[in-house]
Amino acid sequence: MKIIKFILWTLLIVVGLIFIYSLIASGNYNVEKSIVIDAPRDIVFEETVHWDNFQEWSPWSEMDPNMEVNYEGDFAQVGSIYTWSGNDDAGKGMQEITYIDDDSVGISLRFIEPFESEADNYYTFDDHDGGVKVTWGMSSELSWPMNVMSNYFKNSIGHDFEKGLETLKSRCDSIVEHHVVNNYRIREVDLPTQKYIGKKGRMKWSDMASFNANTYRTLYPALAKAGIQPTGPATNLYFVWDEEKQMTEMMVALPIDASAEEIRGFDYLTVEGGKALQTDHIGNYEGLAAPHEAMDQYIKKHNIDAGDVAIEVYLTNPEEVEDPAEWHTRIIYPLN
Repeated sequence: MKIIKFILWTLLIVVGLIFIYSLIASGNYNVEKSIVIDAPRDIVFEETVHWDNFQEWSPWSEMDPNMEVNYEGDFAQVGSIYTWSGNDDAGKGMQEITYIDDDSVGISLRFIEPFESEADNYYTFDDHDGGVKVTWGMSSELSWPMNVMSNYFKNSIGHDFEKGLETLKSRCDSIVEHHVVNNYRIREVDLPTQKYIGKKGRMKWSDMASFNANTYRTLYPALAKAGIQPTGPATNLYFVWDEEKQMTEMMVALPIDASAEEIRGFDYLTVEGGKALQTDHIGNYEGLAAPHEAMDQYIKKHNIDAGDVAIEVYLTNPEEVEDPAEWHTRIIYPLN
């Protein structure tokens, strides 16, 4: 009987202490963990804030391999949303990007199950000895009586952050080792079948600029007159690139729908869909030789059977973006 009374009194004291602690304990907690990754900033950034990449290194993905995830909006843009629903360990919730710049990203985090709570999640990126120092942080507040668990949450989340950042580092290291050449990341993508309208020609490199200008000067009005809307930005397709003679065989073109009416006086080409290599160049057009050289090195290194055309897609319109340092060109090599 005495032992029962002792147990009851002990339980009452513990409950009482917990209650008193809950009245005075702060429910606020902040967690920050950092790691230095030896990789270009754009790779680290993309692996961190693109939701499909985040899913690959997130410490919570392992809790439920069959976790259901969904993405809404454009990756790495304000308003982009990641939702998850998993087992009892993974729970259910959502993340939404609330602000983004070159050095930081803010995310609104909402847990729905196993209990509801909200938090401010964030990443910061700082240059560090040729690499990037990534800091992953979270701030939140637990209301009474859950505030007694604030230290537990802080330690648990801190452990998860450390684990996730280590996996992120390993992922970025692997990308640099296998898929980065001269600071250009080479990706294998699925290329859809695309029809082009434009002009083909064989010319000296010095004549390329005038050939481009003359083609677009007639191509855009002809499409407008025929009521045809291009399905993408201006594109150059290269079939021959002769370094010795400084000659090229190319097509200056615009992508159009396969069912679009053909216009006399222009050339047509359909590039069949399939696997392709892709990289991106940010900067003026004088620097476009660099990503092509990176592509060639990657193809030789991995013994890849490339096709007979190289494609440059000019994602930025120079008339709208005056600074050449911000011009964005996508280079695509279809594979056989």
